[in-house]
Amino acid sequence: MSIRPFTIARRHGIAAAALFFALAGTSYATGALAPNSVGTKQLRDGAVTTAKLQHGTLAQLKGAKGDTGPQGPKGDTGPQGAKGDAGATNVTVKTDSQQIGNNQAVDHVVDCPAGSVATGGGAHVGTGGGLGLVISRSEPHVVSGKPTGWDAIVENTSGNTTEFTTSVVCAAP
Repeated sequence: MSIRPFTIARRHGIAAAALFFALAGTSYATGALAPNSVGTKQLRDGAVTTAKLQHGTLAQLKGAKGDTGPQGPKGDTGPQGAKGDAGATNVTVKTDSQQIGNNQAVDHVVDCPAGSVATGGGAHVGTGGGLGLVISRSEPHVVSGKPTGWDAIVENTSGNTTEFTTSVVCAAP
């Protein structure tokens, strides 16, 4: 089957004309609007969002911050609150010393008196520390969710027997 040159040219001509009119239509639409012819009446609510604005335009639309207004009148006094619990009026510090031999680790707990809770504590070794003495734990001793004392673990690799002290700060109402 042979294709005639006229048929090919005619098909290409129709395609070229369709392309021309399609492009010319969009060009006409973009060029047909007069400057400033689209205003508030022509826009639907929500049609222009901050994402559609050119970078920097939003900052240009904001004005300078105004002056602070006068202070409002003082409000009425609120009702009396409920009486709070008594604070800790009985604060004590309890300390205890323990001997620790060479190459030993000792877990030492100092408990608060009954009715008190631990609010702090610590441990120290020797007379100001020393080589081979390590405090590997110093933390509240907790029983049933309540801090009842202070717990310290000390390790001694100094070559000598030495002493360490654990202290706890206790408070009671």
